[in-house]
Amino acid sequence: MKCLSQQLRPRTDLIRCYSVEMQNQKETNPEKEKKRKVIELELDIMKQEGRKVPSKLSKGEMEKLLDLNSVSARRKYLAFLFSCEMTHINQKKKKEERMIERQKALEERREKEKDMHIVYGLNRNSIFLKIYETTMNLWHNNKLTRAMQFSQKLVIDCSYDQHMTMQEAENCAKQLCYTFAMNRLHDQPFDLHYCNLDTVNTVSGKKLHNHIPTMFNPDFPLNVHKESFMDLFDKDKLVYLTPHCRNELIEYNHDDIYIVGAMVDKANNEPISLAKAKKHNLRMAKLPLERFLHWGIGGKSLAINQIVEILLDVRAKNDWESALLKHVPRRKLFKENLNQSHKIKGAQDFKTKSKITISKNFFNDNSEDQQGFEDRRQRSFNALNEEHLPPRSKERKHFEKYFNLETWGNQLKKKNNNNDN
Repeated sequence: MKCLSQQLRPRTDLIRCYSVEMQNQKETNPEKEKKRKVIELELDIMKQEGRKVPSKLSKGEMEKLLDLNSVSARRKYLAFLFSCEMTHINQKKKKEERMIERQKALEERREKEKDMHIVYGLNRNSIFLKIYETTMNLWHNNKLTRAMQFSQKLVIDCSYDQHMTMQEAENCAKQLCYTFAMNRLHDQPFDLHYCNLDTVNTVSGKKLHNHIPTMFNPDFPLNVHKESFMDLFDKDKLVYLTPHCRNELIEYNHDDIYIVGAMVDKANNEPISLAKAKKHNLRMAKLPLERFLHWGIGGKSLAINQIVEILLDVRAKNDWESALLKHVPRRKLFKENLNQSHKIKGAQDFKTKSKITISKNFFNDNSEDQQGFEDRRQRSFNALNEEHLPPRSKERKHFEKYFNLETWGNQLKKKNNNNDN
């Protein structure tokens, strides 16, 4: 009985604590009300200014605002609430649109069932199958894997970063990405080998790794080596392509392994690749540009992807003239070559004419060099004004459409693995 009486007695300690808390709340309530009024004024001002403010606030959200002391913290929190509200509204709109689409599809099916008539289309009954981007990627990858087994090898020497500026190294990385994409699109691709590639300490290697983040995956169809090509291939088969040597590559040999230097030399035109080929005592050759083309204004240097495209066409068709006229930029050629390249499909075109400004001290006033230079410039510009050039090929401009890393097979595997985990 004593235990029951003790349990039934009112616990005066708890009642006293509760009464103290209520008194404290009553004391602090006027301060909270003042702060609440200040926050409401801030909300009105922010709405008038057009800031990101939610339309309604719940009790919990208002209490959190009361706990925040600074104006910037309250603005950030209100912007967060506004983004949450907008996402909720967008989700509702998407659901409503899906419901409308489903209703339309149901109505179309009911009409077809009534008419009993077959309608041909992509989402209906069709005689053709839809080819998805993933299947195209798999097909191109299959070509590259077959090229790794049976095709001719082509080496890209990526050891020229110390001879390039920052901008030239970034351009070199873009050209290397273009070479892989265009080689992948070709019917008979090369077995590409990027040798002397350092993706940690060099600018071009880092940029290339940013462009192709899956390049080191085991199922990616590209050979990337930190070692030199001298340690990987037979020295007797190697041929270094350098524009500074005298030997022209007239007869293409399918058994040789050609080496292309990955260097953008807009400012530095020193024969560095020639010196490297002589150092390793390798065979050298250059593309027969002067034999088949009449050069106009501009240097004879070509981009890495242009050289690889020329080699791909020569390997497939054994025709230097058509390959050079198709892939050499037309701004560098005279009228004779422009008339010939107009007939070739996929020949390059430049859209804007380069304005040439020459200082007065560059030539003497009555020198023969000045007259010859001006005559050549006038002839090339007249040719470009007279000719209506065909539109440029879209493959190089939009190679991301054919080489999309989001639809790459390995990326899909990663997403599935992450979802499973």
